[in-house]
Amino acid sequence: SGADNARWQQAAANAVNEINRVVPIQLTNNRTEADIILEILSPRRVQQRCVGFSSLTRVVGCGSIDYLGGVVEPVIEGHAIVSTDTNNPTGTILHELLHAMGVVVHSPYRSDIMYFEETTEIITQMSYRDLNTLRRLYEGVPSYAD
Repeated sequence: SGADNARWQQAAANAVNEINRVVPIQLTNNRTEADIILEILSPRRVQQRCVGFSSLTRVVGCGSIDYLGGVVEPVIEGHAIVSTDTNNPTGTILHELLHAMGVVVHSPYRSDIMYFEETTEIITQMSYRDLNTLRRLYEGVPSYAD
C-alpha cells in the first residue's frame, strides 16, 4: 500500500540520516547510481535470499559487501535485504546497510545496532561502539566523542 511504502521510505531515510553522522551517503532510486542496493522483501523471499542462516531463526535481513573485480578500478557493491516482517524497519535497514558498507561483524551488546538479532527494544540509532566501528572503517581511527 502507499502508506506502507511511505513507512519504508521514511525508515530508509532515517537509517541513511544516521549513517550520515559518519559517512556521507544518499538515497537514490536510480540503480545505476547506487553502490549499495537496498531491497525490502517478503519474509519468504528473505529466507530464500539470505542463505546460510539457521532455518530455526526468524531472519529479518542480511547484508553483504562484494568485490566484483575490475580491471582499472575495483567494483565494490553492497547488498542490504530487509524483511517486511521486521518489528524495527529503521533499525533493521540501518543494521543491514552497515553490513553492505563493510561492517562484517556483529556486536555482543544488545544496545548496539550491530547486535546479532532483533531485540524487543526498538533501537534506531548507532551506539558509540557502532559509530566508532564505522569511523574506524571509513576514517581509519576511532573517535570517542560524538
